[in-house]
Amino acid sequence: MTAGIKVLDSHMHLLTAETAREELAWLPPMSPAVAAAARRRRERYEQEQGISSAESADETVESAASRWLAAFDEYGVTAAVFLALAPRPETLRRFAAQRPDRLFAFTFVDPWVAGAEKILEEDILHRGFRGLKLYPSIQRFHAHDERAYPVFARAEALGIPVLFHFGVTLDYRSDLRFSNPLDLHPVARDFPALPLIVAHAGAGFFRETLFLAYHAANVFVDTSGSGTWMRYLPRPLSRREVLERLLDVFGPDRVLYGSDSRHASEGYRHWLLREHREILEALRVPEENQRKILGGNMARLLRIPW
Repeated sequence: MTAGIKVLDSHMHLLTAETAREELAWLPPMSPAVAAAARRRRERYEQEQGISSAESADETVESAASRWLAAFDEYGVTAAVFLALAPRPETLRRFAAQRPDRLFAFTFVDPWVAGAEKILEEDILHRGFRGLKLYPSIQRFHAHDERAYPVFARAEALGIPVLFHFGVTLDYRSDLRFSNPLDLHPVARDFPALPLIVAHAGAGFFRETLFLAYHAANVFVDTSGSGTWMRYLPRPLSRREVLERLLDVFGPDRVLYGSDSRHASEGYRHWLLREHREILEALRVPEENQRKILGGNMARLLRIPW
């Protein structure tokens, strides 16, 4: 059934030498000791995931676009959302402009920068971005901090979705004190017309992510990532169990398929798409709802025909 369903991957990243330089330009530097610990953590991750190298490819935006589009064609993906990891993401802007009908980009802003809401508006109205990505554990802010409300208000007025990475993350600079998805509840309450997306099903804060569905009809959840976090729960979960619970609590209109594909060395995570298809079939999810999960829901948030 799922073979003929169009796929819009809701969560990908463009990682090249250029984007790495943009990211390093705004991240705080690490001491030698911390940098060494970060390298060790990354090596463990690569061993867990079976990735030989996570080095960012030194390639042009043209070649990166051609590479990803070829992978999409091979594995039956129509389009994808690529999420920025640094403010004013110029490389990602140029990348998405190669095929604006298939490559959609979310920008990234620092909520504490003066005029952050104006920067967001410029990115959306004049630079081709279709949404906003925020990373509280790296940016070191609680999502409910009202100093960020002007950014949320502008996003709501612009009619764009805002995606948050809560929970655990590979980046060693992260701070779990800012990683609880429940921080989003006041935002969802105060901006009821603003679509809010919790990435990676909360990346370990799964129970908290499910709680958000109770009151907040404007909170969505994406299924992206390898699911490493599932091992660290009191009872390890399978991807099937996660998807089944998300569909039960959020319903088929608020669940978004994503792969979190990133590195050229790894390529498109086609096995995750295959696994999603198999689970949706095994759960006997109606074809109409499969179409929503695999692409229709994100297309609706982006306001594009699907």
